[in-house]
Parts: sequence; C-alpha cells; structure tokens
Amino acid sequence: MPTKAIKHRYPIKEEAPLVPLGEIQRKVERSPGFFSVYANDVQFFVSQWDMRLVLGQLGDPELAGNVPMINIEQIGEVRLSLQIAKKLVAMLSDHISIYEKTFGPIPSEPNHALQPTVSRQPS
Repeated sequence: MPTKAIKHRYPIKEEAPLVPLGEIQRKVERSPGFFSVYANDVQFFVSQWDMRLVLGQLGDPELAGNVPMINIEQIGEVRLSLQIAKKLVAMLSDHISIYEKTFGPIPSEPNHALQPTVSRQPS
C-alpha cells in the first residue's frame, strides 16, 4: 500500500524529502501573542472559501422601549478553511460524546430566545 506524502503549499528546499504522514510528529510552541478567550455567543459567516466565527460575550438584558434586548460584546473572530472547519466539527462531536458519556448530557440553553445567528457573507 503506498504511503501518503504531505503536499506543501509553500515552496520548500529542493533537498527536503516528502515524509509519510504516519512519521510526522508535531512540535507545538506558543507564540508570544498567544491568548485564551471565553465566549458564550458565536456568529457564523460562510463564504465559498472559508468560515468565520465571530466570538462574543453576552451582556445584561435590557428593554429598548417594550422590546427585550441583549447586549453582545464581540471579542474576536476565528477564520478557518472549510477543511479545518469540517475537521473541527468531527473533533468537537467526538469530545462532546466522550464528555456526555462520562458526565451526562449537556443541557440545552435555558433561554431558547437566544439562538445563534447564521448568515452568509456576500459573494
């Protein structure tokens, strides 16, 4: 059975051999600008090339006239290729399944009025 080799997007040195996927190890280093974010709101934007997740934190609810309103502070965004987004979905699904088998079902949001916003970026 032939082994898969990594195809590089960027030019590499001519003498660098292609390495079979099973032989590659990851070396992870945190950049000086590394940061951690907590979000309890997410908005999705999808184009034909990538997916953008805008992360936010819910603020206190208030009334605007007679209409209830929730303030959402957008704190950052993550842009993913669709290939990585698909892999992320599979990984999240696997880990949520493991969590629920260990600790029980994760309850749904108590306030069903706050649904995630999904929209498409203009082409």
